[in-house]
Amino acid sequence: MSESASTAVDILDTDNGSAVSREIQNLAAGTAAFFSTIQGDDFATKVATVEAMTNSIPIKENLNKTINVQNVIVQAIPMLDTASGEVRDQARIILLDVDGTAYHAISGGLWRSVQNILGVVGHPSTWPAPLPIHIASVKGRQGDFYTAKIGEAPAKK
Repeated sequence: MSESASTAVDILDTDNGSAVSREIQNLAAGTAAFFSTIQGDDFATKVATVEAMTNSIPIKENLNKTINVQNVIVQAIPMLDTASGEVRDQARIILLDVDGTAYHAISGGLWRSVQNILGVVGHPSTWPAPLPIHIASVKGRQGDFYTAKIGEAPAKK
């Protein structure tokens, strides 16, 4: 290899401010672009967190069901904004049921619901029991979105 040839590290300019470069810097610093309420710093807890993030099932396949949430994970996921053509981070919400099942969705409405729940009800470690959350799809002016309501699903009439 000649002196002028670049290595993969040389090609990745981590000072240019791109999203990938920031993510690489975060990994190097030991930080990641996610939030988790799963408590514990041991290896098994870390592996359980990764498993929830990678083995979750889509909420859209489980609408109108109540999830007994005991933990929440939120990841920043870069997605194309079809209106502007720009790549923007979106919140990927993962709800962990007491049975160990993890459900995920990318939805502004669900993100706001989770923010409200955690902001008012607090961290799941302070809850006396898992929180029953009912996920529904709602039609909006700019398309469908998900909402989360605390409590069991309403009875059908």
